[in-house]
Amino acid sequence: MKDERKMRAEVCRDFERITKLWKLRDNERLRILGLNSINRFHAFCCGTVPISEDAYFRILCIIQIHSALRVLVPGNDSGWVHRPNSAKIFKGKPALELLLSGDSGKIKLVRDYLMGEMQGHYL
Repeated sequence: MKDERKMRAEVCRDFERITKLWKLRDNERLRILGLNSINRFHAFCCGTVPISEDAYFRILCIIQIHSALRVLVPGNDSGWVHRPNSAKIFKGKPALELLLSGDSGKIKLVRDYLMGEMQGHYL
């Protein structure tokens, strides 16, 4: 149980650090997570309430997106999520629009796109 709490705390810290780096507001963080209460997120981080598998999946995707961006655009991942993108999946809009859509499938799409870019597959 203690290991699970440590893992939760680390994942939460990473998510909060990344979304602060990206200059996201609480309401935007909640939209990414598919949650309606920041208190629920903090309670999950403390280990006092469970969080849905979907919200946990979204957190992991954000961490993976950030990791990919650190490789692909070192030092400017915050700028990348806010800048219009010409890649087909973004349709000229910033990746942040997909991340804030409320759809975990679109968050996964951004993650998969970046993983493909890292592997040299240009989607």
